[in-house]
Amino acid sequence: MSAAWFQNVLIYANLDPVQFSYSLLTRTRQLTHEDLRRRDPLYVAGVESWYARKLGAETAKNALVDFATMRTMPHDQIKGAANGK
Repeated sequence: MSAAWFQNVLIYANLDPVQFSYSLLTRTRQLTHEDLRRRDPLYVAGVESWYARKLGAETAKNALVDFATMRTMPHDQIKGAANGK
């Protein structure tokens, strides 16, 4: 799965840097969001804060789109997806 991510890196090249790094770190799905939280709580707090801002939510916990979806969704579509569009 990691090789496929790098073979298709151009798909991810236009992502916001926060989203790009999160996608890179979780590309194999062996490292989960909760794994990242245990390893680097400040990084995950920053990702969650970015995600909440993109959604216009007070917190990422109010988000309707899960972090697995956020990994690859173009950042300009995140808010629409969360609103069911």
